[in-house]
Amino acid sequence: MRCRDGDGGPVMREQELQGGVFKGAVRYYKDGQLEKDYRVNERGNRDGLSREWARAEPGGKSVLVKEETLRDSRTVGIARSWYPTGQLRRVALHGDDEREQASAELTPQGQLAE
Repeated sequence: MRCRDGDGGPVMREQELQGGVFKGAVRYYKDGQLEKDYRVNERGNRDGLSREWARAEPGGKSVLVKEETLRDSRTVGIARSWYPTGQLRRVALHGDDEREQASAELTPQGQLAE
């Protein structure tokens, strides 16, 4: 399914349907550029790799700012976020019980902050 802004306008959202149920890929767009990309399971919960993009400057190219793996809408494994410049901002490890087990935060200059 594709949702457009107005009649024939740019795509705002794409969502996969399987057997009459929203299941599979979901993508959100802003000003013609991908903003969010994830998958949902048969219960409508996010499941699998999830990514978000933002623009470093108005009218500029989108850059990846968040990436995580979800299981039934709960973060598992490694989750990372970046500054709009592309510099790593935070990395965290989540256990199968979704609890954060370790993390590191960095400054915009790449120095360890926490």
